[in-house]
Amino acid sequence: MNELAATSNEESQRVKTSSDSSWFSPRKDWFAAVATSFIFVRYFVEMTRYSRSQPLWLDEILTTWLVRLGSVASIYDGLAKGAEYSPPGLPVLLLWWSKLVGASYLSLRSPSFVGIALAAVAIFLLVRRYMDFSIATLAAVLVLCGPLHVFAQQVRPYALTVTCFTFALLLWDGLEQSGHPRWNLAGINVLLSAAITLHFYSILYLVPFAAMELLYSLSSRRFRAPVWITLAIAAASISLWIPLALRASRFNSADHGPGFYAAPTSLRFAQSLWFVLFPVDIFVSLLLLLFAGLLVYLAGIRNRKISVQPKTRRPLLWIATGCALLPLATFLFARLVSGTYNLRYILPASICTVIALCFAAESLPFRSILVPLCSIAIATHALVPRRIEPFVDNRAILQAASKPYPIVMAEGLMFFQAEEDQSLTTQERGRLEYLILPQGHALKDATNENLVIRWLGILPQLPAYPVDPYLQSRRCFYVFDSHESADDLADYLNTQTLTTTNRTFIGKGTLDEMCPSAANR
Repeated sequence: MNELAATSNEESQRVKTSSDSSWFSPRKDWFAAVATSFIFVRYFVEMTRYSRSQPLWLDEILTTWLVRLGSVASIYDGLAKGAEYSPPGLPVLLLWWSKLVGASYLSLRSPSFVGIALAAVAIFLLVRRYMDFSIATLAAVLVLCGPLHVFAQQVRPYALTVTCFTFALLLWDGLEQSGHPRWNLAGINVLLSAAITLHFYSILYLVPFAAMELLYSLSSRRFRAPVWITLAIAAASISLWIPLALRASRFNSADHGPGFYAAPTSLRFAQSLWFVLFPVDIFVSLLLLLFAGLLVYLAGIRNRKISVQPKTRRPLLWIATGCALLPLATFLFARLVSGTYNLRYILPASICTVIALCFAAESLPFRSILVPLCSIAIATHALVPRRIEPFVDNRAILQAASKPYPIVMAEGLMFFQAEEDQSLTTQERGRLEYLILPQGHALKDATNENLVIRWLGILPQLPAYPVDPYLQSRRCFYVFDSHESADDLADYLNTQTLTTTNRTFIGKGTLDEMCPSAANR
């Protein structure tokens, strides 16, 4: 452990030259501080507004329903039955949180948007060790307003895993300067283990840390065994959830089909890289201001001398490299092991872009003015109030269904969202049903169908029924089929002896009135 406490000359130089003056200079940094404070306030206002009113999407509904089961044992049992494919960390955390502040949409989503704000603080502190105050505030704004802010509004674990990751980065970077490196290592272990408790794929967060540590060892010619031991212990924490992971793997395998939404294809990998590493709004905003800075420079105004020597910034480059490796490691794991890939699993990779843009922003003259203006431009793009709108207008569907027939939602996703629709009365919600296709029927994407079946085992009162006995009842019913659904149920109903007597177009779907053919009545 003494080798961790020993600080190299290079590291001492980094601490000494991390800025030209004090950590914060009121004369120079006031504009960046005021602009960033305003952006943080605007962020919390928008997150609060949106989180309070926006209906839940499918994955959020699954987490919320787990929380409503009311106990840790019930949550674990639900996960074991395939309620969703995650460890119990988030629903248990939200269960305890909801007992303190209630279970409104705002309270359930608040840990996520607070988590992204904390991640922004962590990256600010990290970048401030190497660059001046205004550049560090830009880093914080990029975290708040970049691709991560999309996931700050969800009852899902992704934002909190990023929070754990960023603070673990901060502790790893501070190992050489810490007077108590054991506490840094303990913190790294706790944070990475917590991330794994929130989501199985967080075990791949160890890849960036291993890459960073390897680059450190190659550069300094020092091997820090305690760090590798810490990473190994964090990786071993997944053993607590192996029974759930194995069950989730079996459930996930049953969902695979020709239209599986999370298949690890090359196209999906490229799309996720574009979203995480090359967010268009950020680049447009920053490049416009970089161009303005270039015009100022060409007009004859010299750029200020950069305060930090390049060799002292190597840890930032190691961190950026490690983060950039996460998408590739995740994609290879998905192709070779899990069969499931999604951009949500690689969100920490966006930190690579944050660091790259911070280096780019250092080329600006008058950084104390132009960089805060850049932050304001980015926030203006990202924090425009989003419309509050339901995914499916269930009220319009009920109004169009003029006859007192039940209404069958033709896709599992729509059924879950209808069951969670807080704008409907219990009686109105009772008209919305789901039909389960016969076992062995080929499905384009079985994910949502299987989720309905598994949740029926957890909540038997759900109005979901086998399709063939339902049709044998010889009654009429409505079917709402979204143009964005997989159409598995609609295709099946078209093979049956049913007559469509009326069709109404509602939003991005159709409501059909179906009755048994006259010969079969």
